[in-house]
Amino acid sequence: MNGSSWMKNLVWATVLIFGTGAAGVARGADDAGTFERLERIIQQQQAQIQAQAEAIEQLKRQVQQLAGQVRGAPVDRDRIVEEATSTTGTGAAPVPGVQPESAAGQKPASEEKTVRDRIVEEAAATTRAEAEPLNERTGVRTGTDKVSVQLYGQVNKAVLYANDGNEDNWYIVDNTNSSTRIGLQGAASPTGDLEAGTRIEVQFQTNPSTGVSQLDKNGAGTNAFTKRWFDAYLRSNRFGEVRIGHGSTASDGTSEVDLSGTSVIGYSSVTDMAGGHFFYDPAGASLTTTRVGDVHTNMDGLGRDDRLFYATPEFFGFKAETSWISGGAADVSLGYAAKWGPVAVGAAMAYAGYGSESSGIDNQVNGSASVLHESGLNFTLAAGSRNFTLAGRDDAKFYYGKLGFRHRFFQYGETALAVDMAQTYDLAANADEADSYGLLGVQNFEKWGTEYYLGYRTYQLDRPATDLDRIDAVMTGVRVKF
Repeated sequence: MNGSSWMKNLVWATVLIFGTGAAGVARGADDAGTFERLERIIQQQQAQIQAQAEAIEQLKRQVQQLAGQVRGAPVDRDRIVEEATSTTGTGAAPVPGVQPESAAGQKPASEEKTVRDRIVEEAAATTRAEAEPLNERTGVRTGTDKVSVQLYGQVNKAVLYANDGNEDNWYIVDNTNSSTRIGLQGAASPTGDLEAGTRIEVQFQTNPSTGVSQLDKNGAGTNAFTKRWFDAYLRSNRFGEVRIGHGSTASDGTSEVDLSGTSVIGYSSVTDMAGGHFFYDPAGASLTTTRVGDVHTNMDGLGRDDRLFYATPEFFGFKAETSWISGGAADVSLGYAAKWGPVAVGAAMAYAGYGSESSGIDNQVNGSASVLHESGLNFTLAAGSRNFTLAGRDDAKFYYGKLGFRHRFFQYGETALAVDMAQTYDLAANADEADSYGLLGVQNFEKWGTEYYLGYRTYQLDRPATDLDRIDAVMTGVRVKF
């Protein structure tokens, strides 16, 4: 039954009922005229409904066409609605001879908007479904639907104050303890055990905290992107992991195991706060040519380089690694991580052979260990020894210790506090003794992915026949991760 028939029959039935119940009201001649007027109104209303339906269909077609033009890009709902309704208007054109509905029977504007929104949402859903696959966690578009991609990074900026015994200096720096960086990691798992992946990571340090000095107060460093990771890997739970390209060697990080929660402001690499500063000689009333970074080191292996790398699967908390670098340098390391009841333990040790006399280093051994109790108390140690190729040079040695405490004092996040000390012997010259002491604090703001930190560190150098002033440094800033 079409719309015209059932509506006409309904009206006829209504008229008959009212006509039967109102026997005293002029039936005869008036009935025919009434029926003709009602039938004409019904026909006009059906024409209006048909026109509105055609307008909605036209609106759908225009929205789908516009959605096709923006496929793969975010859908601008307002623009689509505006363009789609520019020719159809907010409703159907009025039907001649029929008056608009009264205010009481008119559709509210909110219902008309809902109809448009629903159409746009359907078009947008189609657009997203037909677009290239996206990584669900990060929204990064991938080159293939077989690989997931993670975008990550951080910004770490600080204010640094340093006093060399002669003058004060203030700097805006990039915190070298954990530099500003950005990276991409891609991974594919064609089988249950085997994973193939890549990692690309670069840093950009404007005024690095290890680069500024009394002679270079602004614009220090390269002011350009520098490489951290550019490699590919294959990983298996049963057979271990192979990497090739630029990235961490087996010994990288083995002097830096630290569970204190304060590494962003201070750890075994004590030069990261103000390592570019020159010691001041009061007797000569001038700066020396010796920097903090010349006499302090944590001997953290071969660092990052272009290498071939292999790591064994984990076995009862232990993992062995080895790597070989172009030019002949090679290293091997052993790491351990476990939890013994209320205590978490991490440790690593490494041996590195430099394979080239150009570095002036023959080989070195180093390692570190850190213990964290569930109460928040923690303790960290690190040490190393370096053998030089130059005849007559004593082996250099370093020692580092830290005592810390972690606790959630505030609802925003955990607070970490620590004191540390470092000593390095015979690094720049025989009989050199360099000392550093630090006070460190970090407040986490977990919901913001942000850490605020404040640290104080002092540097001293004892060198025969000299009396150098110590350097005091204070740094405060924020690290924001994404």
